[in-house]
Amino acid sequence: MNNLNQIKYVAVDMDGTLLDENLEIMPKTKKALIELQEKGVKLIIATGRELNAVKKYIPEIKLKEYEGLVISGNGAIVYDPVKDEIIHTDYMEVEEAQEILDRIKDFKIFPFYRSDGFMHMGNYNKFVEKHGEGSNLVHLEDVKARGGNFDVMEHDNLSDSIKKPIVKMMALGLPEYMWNILPEINKNLEPIAHAMITIPAVMEFSKNTVSKGHALESLGIDPNHLMTFGDSLNDYHMIEFAKYGIAMENAMQPLKEIAFDITSSNEDEGIYKALVKYGIVKE
Repeated sequence: MNNLNQIKYVAVDMDGTLLDENLEIMPKTKKALIELQEKGVKLIIATGRELNAVKKYIPEIKLKEYEGLVISGNGAIVYDPVKDEIIHTDYMEVEEAQEILDRIKDFKIFPFYRSDGFMHMGNYNKFVEKHGEGSNLVHLEDVKARGGNFDVMEHDNLSDSIKKPIVKMMALGLPEYMWNILPEINKNLEPIAHAMITIPAVMEFSKNTVSKGHALESLGIDPNHLMTFGDSLNDYHMIEFAKYGIAMENAMQPLKEIAFDITSSNEDEGIYKALVKYGIVKE
């Protein structure tokens, strides 16, 4: 294919794809992303991260300079750096978030959500009392560690703490247990939401109308002119939507099974190598 004519958009996930284990962009990949924008290809960051956790990378890859876009919250938000405005939202309403909590309450996973600078979670001691000490339980330290720049706020009733729409619901648990229960949870959530495992020990829940693929489609992007890169289940619809969906070598197996191609890992300049392979940038 004549790649430079066909590929007009490139969408890249962040963690496990664009970023290495130090949460940095590798030098050849950074140079390649700037080069493709110089040639007129539109770059889109598509991540599960909160928007504030993305903004520091925007100058590094000149996203504003070349009028790129950011998809965050797994597709719930689209942000325009040039306008410094959110141009599309599909938030989870209070009732929807509460319904999700009700439908997952019997599983040994510990839910939480982020809002107003806090990571809101339920009462951990009550969680342990309900489910008992066992191999499927997470530890409170793990929950707090996932808070990142968010302060932790504990609630006796997590459902009652939700007062306004949120981006997504999340939960922690042991990886093997989460994989085992994922099909059952998704069946329980129909038709309001879907669950996905994004990184080990973390399950995320989004509305059925929300995904990175849905967000790209809402922007009017023709999938025949789109190349996407991802590694996790929250990238599934984005990889599936694009004609040229590329999975990283470190990607979860379901992504590899549907990908157009598989490139090297995020620790081995995988994005750069794929862009060179298909003639979008020069080596």
